[in-house]
Amino acid sequence: MFVLAWSALVVLIANIPYIFGYAVAPSDKLFMGDARSFIDTNTYIAWMHQAADGHFLFKDIYTTEPHDRMLFHPLFFLLGNVSRLTGLSPLAVHSIARVIFGFALLVFIYVFVSLFIEGNFRRSLAFVLVSLSGGFGWLQAFYGSDISSEMWFLTGWVEGNTFMALYALPLFSASALMLLGVFYLMIKSFESGRISYSIWAGILCFFLVSTHFFDALIVYPVLILYILVKFFLLRDWMRLLSDGKSFGIMFLVSVISPLYNFWASMVNPVFREHAWEAAITLSPGFIWFVAFFGLLAALCVIGGAAVLFDTGDKLFMRRLFLVVWAFSVPLLIYSPISFQRRLIEGVHVPIAILSAIAILFLSERLRWDPKAAGAVFLALLIPGNFYLLSKDMDYLRRNADLQSVAGFLDRDIFEALKWLEENTGRDDVVLADYEIGNYVPAISGNTVFIGHSPETLNFWAKWDLVKMFFSGEADDNFRKEFLKGWGIRYVFYSWKEKKIGPFNPYAAAYLRPVFAQKGAHIFRVEVD
Repeated sequence: MFVLAWSALVVLIANIPYIFGYAVAPSDKLFMGDARSFIDTNTYIAWMHQAADGHFLFKDIYTTEPHDRMLFHPLFFLLGNVSRLTGLSPLAVHSIARVIFGFALLVFIYVFVSLFIEGNFRRSLAFVLVSLSGGFGWLQAFYGSDISSEMWFLTGWVEGNTFMALYALPLFSASALMLLGVFYLMIKSFESGRISYSIWAGILCFFLVSTHFFDALIVYPVLILYILVKFFLLRDWMRLLSDGKSFGIMFLVSVISPLYNFWASMVNPVFREHAWEAAITLSPGFIWFVAFFGLLAALCVIGGAAVLFDTGDKLFMRRLFLVVWAFSVPLLIYSPISFQRRLIEGVHVPIAILSAIAILFLSERLRWDPKAAGAVFLALLIPGNFYLLSKDMDYLRRNADLQSVAGFLDRDIFEALKWLEENTGRDDVVLADYEIGNYVPAISGNTVFIGHSPETLNFWAKWDLVKMFFSGEADDNFRKEFLKGWGIRYVFYSWKEKKIGPFNPYAAAYLRPVFAQKGAHIFRVEVD
């Protein structure tokens, strides 16, 4: 009952900014159900839209370069079909999924914690630390930050904090849930030698990697390193062979997913450029990695040392896994790959569990009351996440009163996008400002010329073309060649496009108005 009640409470806390967003939305605007990842969220909903339209494999509809449908994404395929079967919008299903997967993640975290800690209080302490603890993100309140500053990572490195993950997106909650499930099953497999555990771990790993490709470089290296460290400590060849067999079965069952994704990224030019060039996510400096976890980093070191110096503990081998995972992450996130910082996903769980072990260890050695010590440390560890909530709510409050599309969308613009959904083909390309273009695939399902810097290939060059199109510098010959050359079928025009330049689409003979509602206009391109 405690686990269920606490999980529900944490999920409720994490949804306060979303509730706040609906509450502060002006009458002429719609809150778009996103309090954090304004640009990225729509790309995920766009995948769902494709599934709701009946597609099994996906394509990148944020770019106009021709390419085949090759991307398999089971999470968004599932959510998209829920949308289709229930009649709920993809946006509504996405919001509901964030709550459901966040709750499921927290409940399973307690199950995962139970592998390594005995006793209700001790488990509850670790569980609470995993669900709410954070680092030095509150420092931003004093020094400020923007997305170009490494200090941004103190509250922006969502994959590395459990609370941030369940607060931000269902993608992170679902992938963290599957990641922990794979490790849980593999620990059971190592201990029992039962093939069934490895098979189920392999099946779950297949869906994990299909959902979040980067996690292949977490699961496989961490498990291999754990097997090698166990062998180094035990020098037991039979155990090495048994562990190797368990890992080998899991690997063979799951490896088709990373191989398919790698093959698709090689043969599909759009996926190749997105995966290896556009979607670069490098890690910040090491000092920011430590600051991201704050006091947890110090407690984790103490907890790890307590585990390693107590080899006689009956849970030593299980706890050794926590140490291996937690201390291998710095190697992973600074490895020579383009998506370094993605490999921090889930590591907050072992770090927080080791921190709980440290608190219990210090309480025993220093004769502290463990409950009082746990309360004190929790009070020191939660301000970062609560600051994150207050920061995002303040951003929403200010944006609600501004002429902005981050978090809120004018009702006129939303109605125009729904018109596109109902009256145009999904392959019809829409030209709009890149922020409006970010919403188009999510709401209408259309392909856009520009809308998301990683998924729109050659984004900045295309953005220059968009600015030229709406500016007063270009002539009609340029505009007609531009529209014809890129296969653009519709031009969207609102206050966002008007801010780019003085171009008046009503004065262009090659643009025929097909929708007009106060601040939103749509023109069909009629260029031979």
